[in-house]
Amino acid sequence: MISGNRSALGHPKLRFSQHDRITIDGVRYLDPEETAHGYLLRREDSGKVVAAFTHTELWEASKDRNWLHEPDYYDPDKVRVRQSSGVSSLHELAEKESARVYYKWQVLTRFLKYEAAGETNRGERQLEAILEQIADDIYKCERARAVLAKEEAKTRNKRSSAEPKSKGGCKSPRVGTVIGRVEPPKIRTFRRWLAKFEAGGLVPWCLRDSYRNCGAGPRLSPKAREYVAKYGQRYLSRRKPSYASLHLDMQMEIAKYNTTVGKAERIACPGKDALRAYVRGLSRFAVCLAREGEEKAKRLFAIVSQGPDVVRPGQRVEMDHYEVDLMSLLKQDGLWNALNAEQQTRIGRMQFCAALDVATGCILGATLSETANSRDARQVLRMVVADKTLLAKQAGAETPWDQACRPETVATDGGAAFIEQDFVSAILDLGAAHDVPPGGLPWLRGTLERFFETLHTKFISLFEGRTFGDYLRRGDYDSEGLAHLTSEELALLLVRWLVDVYHNMPSDDLAAESPRNAWIRLSQMVGIRPPPDRSTCRAVFGERLTRVLGNSGVKVLGLKYQSEALAKVFLDKGSMELDLRIDPLDLGKIAYRDGRAWKEATCASPDFDDVSIVTWAKTVNDLKRTHAAEALESAPVIYRAMDAIQQARDASMARANISVQPVTSQDIERLEAGVFFGFSMPEKLAPSRDVEESQDLLGRDFIVGARPSSRVADSEVTLPSSTSSENPQDDDFSFER
Repeated sequence: MISGNRSALGHPKLRFSQHDRITIDGVRYLDPEETAHGYLLRREDSGKVVAAFTHTELWEASKDRNWLHEPDYYDPDKVRVRQSSGVSSLHELAEKESARVYYKWQVLTRFLKYEAAGETNRGERQLEAILEQIADDIYKCERARAVLAKEEAKTRNKRSSAEPKSKGGCKSPRVGTVIGRVEPPKIRTFRRWLAKFEAGGLVPWCLRDSYRNCGAGPRLSPKAREYVAKYGQRYLSRRKPSYASLHLDMQMEIAKYNTTVGKAERIACPGKDALRAYVRGLSRFAVCLAREGEEKAKRLFAIVSQGPDVVRPGQRVEMDHYEVDLMSLLKQDGLWNALNAEQQTRIGRMQFCAALDVATGCILGATLSETANSRDARQVLRMVVADKTLLAKQAGAETPWDQACRPETVATDGGAAFIEQDFVSAILDLGAAHDVPPGGLPWLRGTLERFFETLHTKFISLFEGRTFGDYLRRGDYDSEGLAHLTSEELALLLVRWLVDVYHNMPSDDLAAESPRNAWIRLSQMVGIRPPPDRSTCRAVFGERLTRVLGNSGVKVLGLKYQSEALAKVFLDKGSMELDLRIDPLDLGKIAYRDGRAWKEATCASPDFDDVSIVTWAKTVNDLKRTHAAEALESAPVIYRAMDAIQQARDASMARANISVQPVTSQDIERLEAGVFFGFSMPEKLAPSRDVEESQDLLGRDFIVGARPSSRVADSEVTLPSSTSSENPQDDDFSFER
C-alpha cells in the first residue's frame, strides 16, 4: 500500500479568491468566505442562501466529473474584458485570431520587461528603438522554433514512413514556419495596444481586435495642462472615479475660471483623451496601488518584477530541460529489429524536462524524450495540474505522487520549446504568468538548477552506462557496451527515485525539511489553487480537429458524439464543418464551436469516460486482427476486448512511464486513415458493465479531476509495431516522434 505522512486533514486545502465561481453538483456558488473548517459559499441563483462546505467536502467535490472552478470569474476587470472581447480565454479564439493576439502579447510583455529593467521608456525615440529590437527578438525566436520543428518533422517522418498516410498526405508542422521578419507596430498602434492591455489588467485576450481610437487632439496650453494634471491625480483614488466624472468636474471648474479672466486668457476644456493620456504617463504600479490596493497591484505586476519571496505551493513553478548524461540503447520491442547495424550502434542521450515547485522543492511533472520539444513541455505542464499517484504506483513507488495545483507563475528559459504559442497559451489559459528571465542567467531559476545537480550526483552517476560530460575523461571506458538500461527502464527508475527518494530527502533549501513534508505543511497551511476541471483541461490541453456534422452528430475515431444543442445546429444549418477539441486521455466528451461559444457533446456509446485514444485504438486494432469482420458489429465483443486489453497491461508495466509522447492531432488523422478506416461503433450497445470487473492500473495516465474508478484509461504509451500482420493497416500503431 502507498503510504505517506499526512496531518489530520489528510489532503491539501483548496484556496479560493473572493471573485471565484464554483459549480458543485450543478449549483453555482460565489463569494467564497474562508472559515476555520472550510468555506461559506453563496448560491448564485439566490443571493440570500449560503452553504457551508468543509475543506474535505470541497476536496472530494473537486474530484467529481461535474466540478467546475472558474478563477476570478466575477473580478470587475475580468468581467469588463469578457464583455468587451466576448471571450474568457485564448483557447476560445479561432486559430488565426489567437495567433494575432499572441503576437501582440509578445510585443507588449517584452516591452514591459525592458521598461521594468530600466532599458527603455515611453518616449517616441525610445519606443522606435525598442520596438525594432523586440521585432528582432521575436524573429530570432521564430527562427529557433523553425529549426526545432524541422528536426522534429524529420524524426517523425522517418519513424512513420511505413504507417498509412492521413487524408491529404503528411502535412508540415503548423508552428515554426518562418515567412520573414514581422515589422513592428507603429508607435501610435503600439500605444493603443498598451493602453488596452493595461486597462484590461494584463489579460491577454483583452487584445482581441474590436475598435480603433481616434487621432490626437490639439496641443494644450500651460494652464490647461495644469487642470489636466490636477484632475489626473484625482484618478489615483480608492473611490475609483471614472474619466467621465473627472472630466465633468474639470469642465465646471474651467468654466468658472473663464468667468474671472478676460477673453484672451480663457482656455478650452481639454477632452477626456487628455486625462487618459496623463494617467497613462504615470507609473502603472502607482495607479493600480492607489485604485486597487497592494494585493492586486502585486498580482498584476508580477509579470515585470521578481515579486515577493515564494511562500505558497504553486506560487512559482520552474521548468527546464536537462540532458541526461546516460546512454540508453533504443531496444523497445519492434523498434530495435527495424534498425540497421549503423543505427543500432548509434547512442543518443535523453532530454529530461521537469517542473519544480519553488516553495516546496517538489517535482510536479517530468518527461523523458530524445529531443527537447514543446510537446514535452505541454505534457509536463499538464502533469503539474494532475495527481500522478497511479504513475508512481506503476513505477513501484511507495510514496504518493499527489502534488498538483494550478500554478500562479511558470518560469522557463527562452528556449524554443518554451516559447511556442500553444505552450505559452496553455500557461495563460491556466491563469498563470509566464516568466522568462534574461538568457545566460540560470541562477534566476536557481532552485531547479540545484535539483539538476542533485539528479546528476545522486541518480545519474549510479549507472554503468553513465557518459562523462568531458569526452577526454572517458578514455577507454566502454559506455556503449555498458549502457544496460532501455529508455523505458530508465523512466521507471527515475520516477521511483523522484517520488520515493528525492521527495523524502531533507533539503538544505528547506531547512532540512523534505520536499514532500514541505508540500503537506504548506498546502494545508496556506492552501493551493484548485487544479483545473475536466472542461478546462480539454480546452487547454486538447487537440484541435475539424469534422463534418451529420444527422447523428460528429464522428471521431469511430465514435459518435451528440447533444440536444448539436442536433439543433444540424436542424438549423444542416451538414457543416465544425471545429472540435478532444482530450486524448478522455473520450467521454468532446467540445465543439457553435458560433462564438464552445459547447460539449457526449459520446453516444457508454463507458468511454476516462478511456484514452491509445486504449480505444488498441482495442479496435486487436479486434480487426483476431476477429471476423462481423465481430466488429457486436458491442459486447468490443467491451470485453477493452477489458481484456486493460487487464493485460500488467505484463507491460514499463510502457506506462514518463518517456512516452502525447497523442497529437496528426496521430488522430493517421489512426482514422488506418486503424479506424471504415469503422463505426455499433448502434446497439450492451448494458454498462460491472465497474468492479476491470481493476488494472497500468493503462491509466494522469486524469485531471477524476475519481478513482475501474474504467481505467490507458496512458499515452508507445505501442510496438507488429511484425506478423500481413496487412499494414492492421498493424499495431505507434505514437513515437
